[in-house]
Amino acid sequence: MKYRRIRFGQLGKNQTVDYAVQELCRCAKLMDSEVMTEVLCADTVQPAFKNVIWVGLDESLQGNVPAVEDAQLDDAIAISVKDGNGYITGSNDRSVLLAAYRFLRELGCDWVSPSKGGERIPERVLDTYEVNVCEKAAYRHRGVCIEGANSYENVLDMIDYLPRVGMNEYYIQFMVPVAFFDRWYGAV
Repeated sequence: MKYRRIRFGQLGKNQTVDYAVQELCRCAKLMDSEVMTEVLCADTVQPAFKNVIWVGLDESLQGNVPAVEDAQLDDAIAISVKDGNGYITGSNDRSVLLAAYRFLRELGCDWVSPSKGGERIPERVLDTYEVNVCEKAAYRHRGVCIEGANSYENVLDMIDYLPRVGMNEYYIQFMVPVAFFDRWYGAV
């Protein structure tokens, strides 16, 4: 059995970027059972390190990200990865998570519904691959509103699902959505 290694360089200590790196590692292992992942933590890109996919925000990468009106509100991503080298970045931390999922979709992953059963991770050997994406979102607000009857688990699944498909917001109708939870749990 020949083991392959993918090294992700996590830039900074932001918890959204940390989650993006965790998801990249999790999905890589599901795609290729022989791959080993390693996470290197750094505050900035370290050009001397080879065979690293840098994930996060760094001034040296921002020139690759499409310009947006407001970097905190608008999402733009830049991905340039070839055979275990490159970067996954965005206009803000949320965009980095969106970029990580876009990278995984380019490798064949898909999320067809907001549940664990809705995840489609293909088996594939991760020895050679190339992904290049540079784009900004067409709209600032990309989300969904669910109504009817909702459980706590439904809401968590939906929040987990939306960035996987490129969305950035979720809301329940009304300021206080108690009625929707009451319908699910049967309260009177």
